[in-house]
Amino acid sequence: MEFTPQGVATVANAYAKVLLCDETLLGALREGISRNGAEFKAQHVANLLNAFARLELKEERAALDKLATQIPNHSRDFQPLELSQALHALVKLNLAIDHRKSMICLAEAVQDKADEFHSRQLALTLHSFSLLNTSYGRMLQNMAPQVLSTLNMASTPMADHQSAAMVFCAYARAGQVHSEVLQALAEKLYLGVAEAGEQMQVHLAAKRANAEKSTFFRLAFSSSMPAAVSGSTRSR
Repeated sequence: MEFTPQGVATVANAYAKVLLCDETLLGALREGISRNGAEFKAQHVANLLNAFARLELKEERAALDKLATQIPNHSRDFQPLELSQALHALVKLNLAIDHRKSMICLAEAVQDKADEFHSRQLALTLHSFSLLNTSYGRMLQNMAPQVLSTLNMASTPMADHQSAAMVFCAYARAGQVHSEVLQALAEKLYLGVAEAGEQMQVHLAAKRANAEKSTFFRLAFSSSMPAAVSGSTRSR
Protein backbone atom coordinates (compact mmCIF):
# COMPACT_ATOMS: atom_id res chain seq x y z
CA MET A 1 0.00 0.00 0.00
CA GLU A 2 1.10 3.55 -0.71
CA PHE A 3 1.24 5.23 2.69
CA THR A 4 0.14 8.65 1.53
CA PRO A 5 -3.06 9.99 3.13
CA GLN A 6 -4.91 9.54 -0.17
CA GLY A 7 -3.52 6.05 -0.67
CA VAL A 8 -4.59 4.88 2.78
CA ALA A 9 -8.08 6.36 2.39
CA THR A 10 -8.56 4.94 -1.11
CA VAL A 11 -7.59 1.40 -0.14
CA ALA A 12 -9.73 1.47 3.01
CA ASN A 13 -12.78 2.61 1.06
CA ALA A 14 -12.25 0.03 -1.67
CA TYR A 15 -12.29 -2.80 0.87
CA ALA A 16 -15.19 -1.26 2.81
CA LYS A 17 -17.37 -1.15 -0.31
CA VAL A 18 -17.14 -4.93 -0.67
CA LEU A 19 -17.08 -5.50 3.12
CA LEU A 20 -13.75 -7.31 3.06
CA CYS A 21 -11.09 -7.06 5.73
CA ASP A 22 -8.15 -9.16 6.93
CA GLU A 23 -5.19 -8.75 9.24
CA THR A 24 -2.88 -7.71 6.39
CA LEU A 25 -5.20 -4.84 5.50
CA LEU A 26 -5.62 -3.84 9.13
CA GLY A 27 -1.88 -3.81 9.67
CA ALA A 28 -1.39 -1.59 6.64
CA LEU A 29 -4.14 0.79 7.75
CA ARG A 30 -2.73 1.02 11.26
CA GLU A 31 0.72 1.85 9.91
CA GLY A 32 -0.61 4.36 7.39
CA ILE A 33 -2.69 6.18 10.00
CA SER A 34 0.12 6.14 12.56
CA ARG A 35 2.66 7.40 10.05
CA ASN A 36 0.61 10.06 8.27
CA GLY A 37 -2.30 10.85 10.61
CA ALA A 38 -1.20 14.43 11.17
CA GLU A 39 -1.15 15.03 7.40
CA PHE A 40 -4.70 13.84 6.76
CA LYS A 41 -7.13 16.36 5.32
CA ALA A 42 -10.84 16.46 6.11
CA GLN A 43 -11.70 14.17 3.19
CA HIS A 44 -9.19 11.52 4.28
CA VAL A 45 -10.42 11.56 7.89
CA ALA A 46 -14.07 11.25 6.84
CA ASN A 47 -13.38 8.51 4.30
CA LEU A 48 -11.35 6.45 6.76
CA LEU A 49 -13.87 6.81 9.56
CA ASN A 50 -16.61 5.80 7.15
CA ALA A 51 -14.60 2.74 6.04
CA PHE A 52 -13.93 1.66 9.63
CA ALA A 53 -17.63 2.07 10.43
CA ARG A 54 -18.74 0.01 7.44
CA LEU A 55 -16.30 -2.73 8.40
CA GLU A 56 -17.38 -2.42 12.07
CA LEU A 57 -13.81 -2.12 13.33
CA LYS A 58 -14.62 -0.77 16.80
CA GLU A 59 -11.69 -2.62 18.31
CA GLU A 60 -9.15 -0.59 16.30
CA ARG A 61 -9.26 2.07 18.98
CA ALA A 62 -5.77 3.53 18.60
CA ALA A 63 -6.26 4.25 14.90
CA LEU A 64 -9.79 5.53 15.46
CA ASP A 65 -8.75 7.86 18.26
CA LYS A 66 -6.01 9.30 16.07
CA LEU A 67 -8.52 9.98 13.29
CA ALA A 68 -11.10 11.46 15.64
CA THR A 69 -8.61 13.84 17.24
CA GLN A 70 -7.90 15.33 13.80
CA ILE A 71 -11.50 16.49 13.36
CA PRO A 72 -11.28 19.82 15.25
CA ASN A 73 -8.36 20.85 13.02
CA HIS A 74 -10.37 20.29 9.85
CA SER A 75 -14.06 20.57 10.77
CA ARG A 76 -14.60 23.69 8.66
CA ASP A 77 -13.19 21.89 5.62
CA PHE A 78 -15.66 18.99 5.68
CA GLN A 79 -18.23 18.98 2.90
CA PRO A 80 -21.82 17.92 3.72
CA LEU A 81 -21.31 14.31 2.61
CA GLU A 82 -18.13 14.07 4.68
CA LEU A 83 -19.83 15.65 7.69
CA SER A 84 -22.67 13.14 7.57
CA GLN A 85 -20.24 10.22 7.14
CA ALA A 86 -17.93 11.35 9.95
CA LEU A 87 -20.81 11.90 12.36
CA HIS A 88 -22.39 8.56 11.57
CA ALA A 89 -19.04 6.81 12.04
CA LEU A 90 -18.28 8.47 15.39
CA VAL A 91 -21.66 7.38 16.73
CA LYS A 92 -21.57 3.87 15.27
CA LEU A 93 -18.01 3.24 16.49
CA ASN A 94 -18.80 4.52 20.02
CA LEU A 95 -16.33 7.40 19.74
CA ALA A 96 -18.72 10.29 20.35
CA ILE A 97 -18.52 10.31 24.15
CA ASP A 98 -14.71 10.30 24.30
CA HIS A 99 -14.40 12.85 21.50
CA ARG A 100 -16.96 15.42 22.56
CA LYS A 101 -14.83 18.29 21.24
CA SER A 102 -14.89 16.71 17.78
CA MET A 103 -18.66 16.29 17.98
CA ILE A 104 -19.15 19.93 18.95
CA CYS A 105 -16.93 21.06 16.07
CA LEU A 106 -18.91 18.92 13.64
CA ALA A 107 -22.22 20.25 15.00
CA GLU A 108 -21.03 23.79 14.38
CA ALA A 109 -19.89 22.90 10.87
CA VAL A 110 -23.25 21.26 10.12
CA GLN A 111 -25.11 24.42 11.09
CA ASP A 112 -22.73 26.62 9.10
CA LYS A 113 -23.28 24.54 5.95
CA ALA A 114 -26.91 23.62 6.54
CA ASP A 115 -28.14 24.98 3.23
CA GLU A 116 -25.69 22.78 1.29
CA PHE A 117 -27.05 19.44 2.51
CA HIS A 118 -29.05 17.09 0.31
CA SER A 119 -31.92 15.20 1.91
CA ARG A 120 -30.09 11.94 2.62
CA GLN A 121 -27.06 13.73 4.04
CA LEU A 122 -29.34 15.84 6.24
CA ALA A 123 -31.30 12.77 7.38
CA LEU A 124 -28.18 10.78 8.30
CA THR A 125 -26.72 13.78 10.15
CA LEU A 126 -29.80 14.45 12.28
CA HIS A 127 -30.27 10.72 12.85
CA SER A 128 -26.70 10.44 14.17
CA PHE A 129 -27.10 13.33 16.61
CA SER A 130 -30.41 11.97 17.89
CA LEU A 131 -28.79 8.67 18.91
CA LEU A 132 -26.53 10.34 21.47
CA ASN A 133 -27.24 10.58 25.17
CA THR A 134 -25.92 14.13 25.15
CA SER A 135 -28.65 16.44 23.94
CA TYR A 136 -28.17 18.32 20.70
CA GLY A 137 -31.75 19.58 20.85
CA ARG A 138 -30.85 23.18 20.16
CA MET A 139 -29.03 22.14 17.02
CA LEU A 140 -32.08 20.21 15.80
CA GLN A 141 -34.20 23.28 16.44
CA ASN A 142 -31.70 25.45 14.56
CA MET A 143 -31.79 23.04 11.64
CA ALA A 144 -35.59 23.26 11.32
CA PRO A 145 -35.51 25.90 8.54
CA GLN A 146 -33.22 23.67 6.47
CA VAL A 147 -35.47 20.66 7.03
CA LEU A 148 -38.46 22.66 5.82
CA SER A 149 -36.49 24.04 2.88
CA THR A 150 -35.37 20.57 1.86
CA LEU A 151 -38.92 19.27 2.07
CA ASN A 152 -40.30 22.08 -0.06
CA MET A 153 -37.50 22.85 -2.51
CA ALA A 154 -38.55 21.79 -5.98
CA SER A 155 -35.02 21.10 -7.24
CA THR A 156 -33.91 18.90 -4.31
CA PRO A 157 -36.99 17.76 -2.38
CA MET A 158 -36.85 15.24 0.40
CA ALA A 159 -38.49 12.93 -2.09
CA ASP A 160 -37.34 9.62 -0.70
CA HIS A 161 -39.58 8.72 2.19
CA GLN A 162 -36.84 6.91 4.09
CA SER A 163 -35.02 10.22 4.59
CA ALA A 164 -38.23 11.86 5.77
CA ALA A 165 -38.79 8.96 8.19
CA MET A 166 -35.24 9.25 9.55
CA VAL A 167 -35.65 12.99 10.19
CA PHE A 168 -39.08 12.43 11.72
CA CYS A 169 -37.65 9.86 14.14
CA ALA A 170 -34.63 12.02 14.90
CA TYR A 171 -36.85 14.81 16.21
CA ALA A 172 -38.94 12.26 18.11
CA ARG A 173 -35.94 10.51 19.66
CA ALA A 174 -34.41 13.80 20.75
CA GLY A 175 -37.76 14.97 22.17
CA GLN A 176 -37.76 18.04 19.97
CA VAL A 177 -41.19 19.40 19.10
CA HIS A 178 -41.14 21.84 16.19
CA SER A 179 -44.72 22.08 14.95
CA GLU A 180 -43.93 23.17 11.38
CA VAL A 181 -41.31 20.46 10.91
CA LEU A 182 -43.48 17.74 12.41
CA GLN A 183 -46.51 18.69 10.32
CA ALA A 184 -44.49 18.82 7.09
CA LEU A 185 -42.81 15.48 7.83
CA ALA A 186 -46.07 13.85 8.87
CA GLU A 187 -47.73 14.89 5.62
CA LYS A 188 -44.76 13.62 3.62
CA LEU A 189 -44.82 10.27 5.44
CA TYR A 190 -48.58 9.90 5.07
CA LEU A 191 -48.27 10.38 1.32
CA GLY A 192 -45.31 8.01 1.30
CA VAL A 193 -47.29 5.22 2.93
CA ALA A 194 -50.06 5.68 0.40
CA GLU A 195 -47.64 5.55 -2.54
CA ALA A 196 -45.19 2.94 -1.26
CA GLY A 197 -45.19 -0.78 -1.84
CA GLU A 198 -45.87 -3.26 0.94
CA GLN A 199 -42.22 -3.54 2.02
CA MET A 200 -41.82 0.22 2.36
CA GLN A 201 -45.10 0.47 4.25
CA VAL A 202 -43.80 -2.02 6.80
CA HIS A 203 -40.53 -0.04 7.07
CA LEU A 204 -42.32 3.26 7.60
CA ALA A 205 -44.69 1.70 10.11
CA ALA A 206 -41.70 0.47 12.10
CA LYS A 207 -40.14 3.92 11.98
CA ARG A 208 -43.31 5.52 13.31
CA ALA A 209 -43.69 2.87 16.02
CA ASN A 210 -40.17 3.71 17.17
CA ALA A 211 -41.01 7.41 17.26
CA GLU A 212 -44.23 6.88 19.19
CA LYS A 213 -42.47 5.25 22.15
CA SER A 214 -42.37 8.73 23.68
CA THR A 215 -45.71 9.80 25.20
CA PHE A 216 -44.57 13.40 25.07
CA PHE A 217 -43.85 13.15 21.36
CA ARG A 218 -47.05 11.23 20.63
CA LEU A 219 -49.08 14.11 22.04
CA ALA A 220 -47.05 16.66 20.07
CA PHE A 221 -47.42 14.60 16.90
CA SER A 222 -51.20 14.38 17.29
CA SER A 223 -51.48 18.14 17.73
CA SER A 224 -49.30 18.85 14.70
CA MET A 225 -51.11 16.53 12.27
CA PRO A 226 -53.88 17.82 10.03
CA ALA A 227 -57.15 16.30 11.24
CA ALA A 228 -57.78 14.35 8.04
CA VAL A 229 -54.28 12.93 7.93
CA SER A 230 -54.20 12.08 11.63
CA GLY A 231 -57.54 10.36 11.48
CA SER A 232 -56.63 8.35 8.40
CA THR A 233 -53.35 7.27 9.93
CA ARG A 234 -54.95 6.15 13.18
CA SER A 235 -57.53 4.11 11.30
CA ARG A 236 -54.84 2.02 9.59
